[in-house]
Amino acid sequence: MEFIKKKKDMSFLVERKLASKEFEIILTQKCNLACKHCMRGDGFGKEITPEVLDGIFSKFFYIENLSLGGGEVSLSPNSIRLLTEKLKEHKVIVKHINFTSNGLSASNEFLSALSELREYVVSCSEMPSLFLDEKDPLEPLIACFSFDDFHLQEMIDRGIEFDQIYSTVAKYQNLFSEKAIECRISCDVDIINSGRAENISENIRKVKPFKPSDWVYQYYSSKSKPVTLFGGVICVSTDGEVIPPNTPFKDEKIVSFGNVITDKPSQIFANMTTKEVSAKGFNHADSKMYKKLSAPWLSWRKYLKSYGRKKLQIFKYYVNEKAEQNKQQKN
Repeated sequence: MEFIKKKKDMSFLVERKLASKEFEIILTQKCNLACKHCMRGDGFGKEITPEVLDGIFSKFFYIENLSLGGGEVSLSPNSIRLLTEKLKEHKVIVKHINFTSNGLSASNEFLSALSELREYVVSCSEMPSLFLDEKDPLEPLIACFSFDDFHLQEMIDRGIEFDQIYSTVAKYQNLFSEKAIECRISCDVDIINSGRAENISENIRKVKPFKPSDWVYQYYSSKSKPVTLFGGVICVSTDGEVIPPNTPFKDEKIVSFGNVITDKPSQIFANMTTKEVSAKGFNHADSKMYKKLSAPWLSWRKYLKSYGRKKLQIFKYYVNEKAEQNKQQKN
């Protein structure tokens, strides 16, 4: 076994297919909200193309956890169907899929596409896991809904009724299971001040440019086995650009480490370890300041223990109530 860390010469990756523990694909830039804390910023309405998915899946044979990003993924059922089609075509093993939604949309077309994608992931469950603990299996597909104060405030400002959110999430729950539903009761992501998040507060410090060489990427090399990539999330944009997570849409080409359609993995990963990009990087202190903004008068820990938990209990109660009503109406 050979571990290679921050190696500049990635030529050994050229002819070998890869496996990844974490992978994110931006399926769409479309969104039905314009949240103030959104690090992506305004999109251009783009959606993933067959060429981009071919570029990804021709290089990877295994993805442990595939995250579907946006934009708002529920607005792009065609992208979900295309994703399923390309996974099957390239015979890529996927053990788990998750996506995040604001809970405002659940068209029958999207739910149908999700069901087909979930069926494919279930079919992959017979294959051995490279990273997962088989004793503690994950749901094949998890829908995560943002129920934090930033999203709620945006909905309140737009006059959106909470009943709409509860009804939408209930549809997902009826289709899959309660275990397949996760809710973010608070802004638990690490926010960087980019996109619209630059305008949240004038008191937030600007963070310094960063080097991806600070990230820990390791490559497993063996003559008899494919290369396995460990480390942070690999994120691919709708145009096929390999980018740092949470990069604003407008900056994707600026900070790109390469393109999955035109560039070889060796060059992309070499850029990941050597290229200094102009994007604003993640900073723990700044992220903590953003988190406090979602609970202005309470400490973060106290917020989670008190108001946050109550909010989650209320949310689950109404979702379960709507789910039961839907079942009764069908019967």
